[in-house]
Amino acid sequence: MLEAELAQYLMAGEKVLWKGRPVQGVILTREDFFIVPFMLFWCSFFISDLKEVLTGPDLLSGKFFMLLPFVAAGLYGLIIRFFVDAWDRRRLYYAVTNQRILIVRQAPFAKFLTISLSGLPEMSFQQRASGKGTIIFGESGWRWRNDENSNFSSPPRFVGIDQVATVFKLIQSGASQLASQPRSDFRKS
Repeated sequence: MLEAELAQYLMAGEKVLWKGRPVQGVILTREDFFIVPFMLFWCSFFISDLKEVLTGPDLLSGKFFMLLPFVAAGLYGLIIRFFVDAWDRRRLYYAVTNQRILIVRQAPFAKFLTISLSGLPEMSFQQRASGKGTIIFGESGWRWRNDENSNFSSPPRFVGIDQVATVFKLIQSGASQLASQPRSDFRKS
């Protein structure tokens, strides 16, 4: 399946040097140790207000409809976002070729992203003791789920891949090989 997903995106003469998928399932990150307690407080505050409205005489009052978005946002931040992230990562495929980096997301919401090895931005990686980790292509600032964000946000990344240090070195090696090749200039003088 992985080869079939990636094959349609390869250019003539392009060879796959590495292919993989992100870690599957629900992931907790360092940021979650701060976000989850905050979301618990958030939910308890708005759910207690919602409980008062539901048990009171003014069930269909404006306060009920005013509280619903806050409760929904709290539940999303506390629980739902982990399952959305896991669902999204199940549809991601990664590849490093002799010319490019490919990130493919299957339908629904299919998307294809490519980064040329010759114009590779700054890269960094985060590695766990297990050898799994995330490669970030470009500058990385703090985000909602900074080290395990599988979405096509900026900067792009390979999320939770096996042998992250080996893949990182492979990308650097491929970029340096492309940089050392003579460029052909098709312009006429």
